[in-house]
Amino acid sequence: MVDARLVTAGFTIDHLRPAKGDVLRAHARVVRAGRTRVVCPCDLSTVEGEGAATLCAMAQGRIAVPAVPPTDQAGQGAGHATPPHPSRTDGPTGITHRIAPNA
Repeated sequence: MVDARLVTAGFTIDHLRPAKGDVLRAHARVVRAGRTRVVCPCDLSTVEGEGAATLCAMAQGRIAVPAVPPTDQAGQGAGHATPPHPSRTDGPTGITHRIAPNA
């Protein structure tokens, strides 16, 4: 679940080579999903028709999770319910996208 209070703490991408191939595949994983920070590295590869993958970029996203305001004596915050913890993933996730041919 994504919370509106989450803030991007940093995002980097290192382009290693042009993305030439039939499919662009992103393979990401959560390496830290803590109370204040979420960190996810991602490898981006192109895949040729015969299945050969070539790494073309590496990225890393970092999300800051702001502190929840303290509650008053009645257990109510400043008019807001306590948000759920950011989603955690037990394994890698992947996205595949077909690369459009050059026009």
